[in-house]
Amino acid sequence: MRYGYWWGPDAPRPQALQALAPERVFHDADQYRRQFSALGVRLAAGDELVVVDLAALAPSLVGALNKLAELMARGVSVDVLATGRLVVDATGRPTPASQALLAVLHSVAAAQARMLAVEVQLAPQPARRGRPPKLGPGQRLAVLDYATTHTQQATATHFGLSRATVTRIIAAHVKRFK
Repeated sequence: MRYGYWWGPDAPRPQALQALAPERVFHDADQYRRQFSALGVRLAAGDELVVVDLAALAPSLVGALNKLAELMARGVSVDVLATGRLVVDATGRPTPASQALLAVLHSVAAAQARMLAVEVQLAPQPARRGRPPKLGPGQRLAVLDYATTHTQQATATHFGLSRATVTRIIAAHVKRFK
């Protein structure tokens, strides 16, 4: 079965997707991508997923490549209209053309990661002002993990922090993903 998916604000279905006339179309307008999750459950070996661009699969190129690998391992062919068609043959392996396209995408992702690393190294570090943080990044993650199954007060008592500190750690984590 041929499925279509696009992600973005409420807008009419992209013309390129309309031209292919998939049998079932899914659309998400928010960052939660609930329809994409529902689509992932429906996809089976031999199905084809048509997306407008790689951003529909994941927010980053590395995430999109991971999603492509997952789908192709399940035997799903993916047609990315802005990039190319990634076909899985009857044996469940990508065709030679699909392997070549994946190799190009992997090299672009590697170059993107290297450029980002250089950019981060070259960026000027702002002078830290005020009191140094009491908890390191690993400890903050431990607090977040513990707070998912306990109350904020119980988390604060367990780690010897104030409840306000636990609240700030959770708020900073939530703010990172908005």
